[in-house]
Amino acid sequence: MTIRQCGALLLFAFAAQAQPVIDDVVNAAGRIPSGFPGHGVAQGALFAVTGRGLGPATLQQASYPLPTTSGLAGVTVTIAAGGSTVNAILVYVLEREIGAILPSNTPVGTATVTVSNNGVTASAPLTVVPAAFGIFSLDYYSGTQHAAAFNEAGDGSVALNYLEPLGRSATPGQTVIISGTGLGAIPSDETQPGDGSSPSVTPKIFVGVKPAVVLSAGRGSLQALPDGLPAFPVPRDLAALDVIKFTVPEGISGCKVSVAVQIGSFVSNLAWIAISPDGSACIDPNRAVFADTVDLAGSAKIASVNLLRTTLRTSTNGAVTEIGTETGTANFTQFTVPVPVTVRLADYAYSALASSAPPGSCIVQTFRVVTAAMPPPIPVQPPDPDPPKPLDAGPAINVRNAAGSVQVLRKIREGAYGGGIGSSFAIPGVPPDNSKLFLTPGVVTASNNPGGADIPAFTASLTLPRPPLVFENIDAIPASLDRTAGITVRWSGGDPESFVNITGTSQNFGDKEVLLGSFFCSERISAGQFTVPPFITMTQPVTVGLPPLPPIGTIAVWNYAVSRIDISGVDIALFSAVMETQKTVTYR
Repeated sequence: MTIRQCGALLLFAFAAQAQPVIDDVVNAAGRIPSGFPGHGVAQGALFAVTGRGLGPATLQQASYPLPTTSGLAGVTVTIAAGGSTVNAILVYVLEREIGAILPSNTPVGTATVTVSNNGVTASAPLTVVPAAFGIFSLDYYSGTQHAAAFNEAGDGSVALNYLEPLGRSATPGQTVIISGTGLGAIPSDETQPGDGSSPSVTPKIFVGVKPAVVLSAGRGSLQALPDGLPAFPVPRDLAALDVIKFTVPEGISGCKVSVAVQIGSFVSNLAWIAISPDGSACIDPNRAVFADTVDLAGSAKIASVNLLRTTLRTSTNGAVTEIGTETGTANFTQFTVPVPVTVRLADYAYSALASSAPPGSCIVQTFRVVTAAMPPPIPVQPPDPDPPKPLDAGPAINVRNAAGSVQVLRKIREGAYGGGIGSSFAIPGVPPDNSKLFLTPGVVTASNNPGGADIPAFTASLTLPRPPLVFENIDAIPASLDRTAGITVRWSGGDPESFVNITGTSQNFGDKEVLLGSFFCSERISAGQFTVPPFITMTQPVTVGLPPLPPIGTIAVWNYAVSRIDISGVDIALFSAVMETQKTVTYR
């Protein structure tokens, strides 16, 4: 045997014995990470084990009857709970993910999931609950996209709820069908297709922040999605799949209106549906000023100038500290468009604006970072054969405020400009100083005169409202917030025809993991107040700091101004300003 042959055998033996690694065990639809309040896998639900080395390199999907002890591609999954061990019902296996049904007879409580990949095992904790729903996204496994939802017409026909041209918007009063998993246990044989058995549970549905009328909820078959969705489909008649029908409430519209399902103290992931007053193409009202569409083909040039003020306010025993910082950035890029496409201008706005929820709605994001485990090796990616090209817009971007004062955003690197433009402070015992604030009410302009090699000279302008938006009850909000009670914020000032955004964040530092939660809500400025409902704040982790650092949580109110920039040869160009007031809090 040659040295090369010996090396190949050793490499094969090492690969065959490689230890599987489990990153998390989650509801296969909602994907809420472990550790978060909404985490838990319900009896009878489809769950996902994520990690590395869990199964074969090529996706293997089971056929009926679904395997248990016999395994699939050499993979088996068992759950030890309540002094007994049950075999998971396998649906699909892959190197980085296993999909399986948690048998309805699995005891409720703390459990351990063990994956065996051809005799090599790995285990992870799991919390088994009676019911905890997850909503399928269109790709089935991200948990944070447009819901796999369908609009039902009066004659019983259905149409995909999505942005045109793939689908259409729902209308207030219309029936919408969402798919998911986690309503609870059923008595039938779960290795076979669903037979209509349904758990006896009554979920609550929220569309935006409004309760919806639930028409039915139980096991059911999934509707067929367009070609290419999802990436690896589960059988549409799987016994673990649930279907909920509800009526869309009045008074809300938008392209990303959130839908949440609450059962007891468990709140699902928030997925989106599209709603319009008459079923036509949806428009997010708070982004309508830059909701135009643009046709891109061949190559596209994108330009943005963004101004940001962040005011951080804390109050302790009546003593207030407030620190304000103002910065500006500008970016100019060209990239290839392989296939002609129509895009929405709003998706290319400053990131805070692009992710803004429709008024009367909220978006939730949750992330879990494991700190104790070694991170997986970063795969070496081949170089992009056609990378985005930075564009020269000249030596600097000059920004002028309403008072005529000028700040300069200098070139950081080709295509990117930035710099500080203002500041303020109020510290106990020291006279407050707002004299260095730059973003004052009135017209602000940005110019690159005389232009650069790629971007000709332009001048952009936008108007900051007078009086500015004020977070009126910021000092009345307690430093420690009850997550089960919601949060009411009040404001004054600002453009009454515009919109305000309310955001919150909470970080939980543990010995082996960090939980990062955030929510984004929106409302019309003319409303004067907004209550972030309990089903939103309940999604956030309890705020826990990393000693000696204090706990990190926030509640903030912000608004914005945005306008288009007319630049010859540039496809999309936007000028925006975001004004945020933030308070440090903890969520308990």
